[in-house]
Amino acid sequence: MKNILVIKHGALGDIIQAIDAFESLRLSFAQSRITLLTTPAFAPLLAASGWFDEVVTDPRKPIWHIQNSLRLAKLFKRPFDGIIDLQCSSRTASYFRLMRPKARWFGTAAGCSDPMPDFTGVNNRTRMMIAAQMAGAGEHIGNLDFLADAPMGQEIALPARYCIFVAGSSRAKPSKRWPSARFAAIARYSLAQ
Repeated sequence: MKNILVIKHGALGDIIQAIDAFESLRLSFAQSRITLLTTPAFAPLLAASGWFDEVVTDPRKPIWHIQNSLRLAKLFKRPFDGIIDLQCSSRTASYFRLMRPKARWFGTAAGCSDPMPDFTGVNNRTRMMIAAQMAGAGEHIGNLDFLADAPMGQEIALPARYCIFVAGSSRAKPSKRWPSARFAAIARYSLAQ
């Protein structure tokens, strides 16, 4: 595939879990043009990552918001060879249903060309890696060196060994929350290594 669209709106935790899939796609399709469709909050960070040739934002407005819907329709009419839906939400399924892109669609939308398997019980990181591999990517671990280059105008000095914790979850999904004591235990363990 020479022209690829990746869809990942996500919350911050979902974006973090997608890092390995992003790296895998970039390294596996090094000569391809990869466009990302994401929410405005993550655009500056992901644009600085080097994983994508273009980052397009989707404020996820209602479908009846004509200007936004026309902008998205124009995006989906581009000559993509493959669309990799890492979001796999009812919203992205509606994009497939309404836009009917000609590209191969890797996702969970009913009727898509490359349907993903049942991911019940599979964590997000693994699910997104499977999606990347279905599209032809090898498996790679995400490289976060770009964070040291101050992607958003702030200097970040990273030591040779570091660990990042994203301790948060959607207010709407309390079942996804993890007790703070467990994050503290992992932090203590990590510091001891």
